[in-house]
Amino acid sequence: GARATAYALPGRIFMIETLGGSSGMLALEVAKGAGADAILVPEYAYNEDWLADRLNTRIAANGNALIIVCEGLPNKATLADKIPEWTGIRLRDVRLGHAQRGGTTTHRDRAFAADLALKAHEALHAGCKLGTIIVRDGVTRLFEGKLTGATPLPDPITYTQINGSQSWHGHFSN
Repeated sequence: GARATAYALPGRIFMIETLGGSSGMLALEVAKGAGADAILVPEYAYNEDWLADRLNTRIAANGNALIIVCEGLPNKATLADKIPEWTGIRLRDVRLGHAQRGGTTTHRDRAFAADLALKAHEALHAGCKLGTIIVRDGVTRLFEGKLTGATPLPDPITYTQINGSQSWHGHFSN
């Protein structure tokens, strides 16, 4: 992803635009998930001096910086040109547009989601009030209660051909 590319190409600022129109909600979630160094959304004005200082500080600490920008940000069109002027640091502007929207799910996606839902349904009907479903190395287990010190319930479902060695986590409560 963008973070891995940023680490591979030190000394740059990466500015990634998200969808969302005039609402920064999607951009906020992306920034949180990506561990962004700055986020710019239409709902809040930003200070150019603060932004330049923030980016320079992150470059000094990490060798790169990641900014998430909502598509509805006012004056966004000139931002990619202004940031290098303010910071003296090269910027890579990434605008994926509607290409970033989720594609059609595969049969594996649908089967996997159905199996996770079934495991959660079975647990709730068995009286489990709180739990975590974990898929690791192709095996699904339900951990009842808090994950630390919990014991998996019996009957793990295997997903070896679907997920290989990936880990997936799902939390639920009743």
